[in-house]
Amino acid sequence: MITVRVKYADGSHARPTGRIASFEVSGHAGYARRGQDIVCAAVSAVTQTAVAGLREVAGLDPQVSIDHEMGYLAVDLGRDMDNGAAQAILATMLIGLRAIARDNPRYVKIEDSD
Repeated sequence: MITVRVKYADGSHARPTGRIASFEVSGHAGYARRGQDIVCAAVSAVTQTAVAGLREVAGLDPQVSIDHEMGYLAVDLGRDMDNGAAQAILATMLIGLRAIARDNPRYVKIEDSD
């Protein structure tokens, strides 16, 4: 199962006004064999696009840790969490991830924390 952990700066727990401070994605979906797992591919595409957006659209350099073999990605905005473009990018990422999780609840779960 893929677990997405989203940390909010203000304890808002996923309300639209909550500022996302960081997120972490870990695990493999197990939907299909490696290289054919469309759920893993979807989560990866959404999260990697968000990282690219943070860098190329918002102009930020977030702290990123990644391990492809382990199915792990962690992104921390640090002091840049108040950047409006970054928050729009991450809110959009969450919309996509929640849709994937809603359609694939056996393979993806999202946890919010403060």
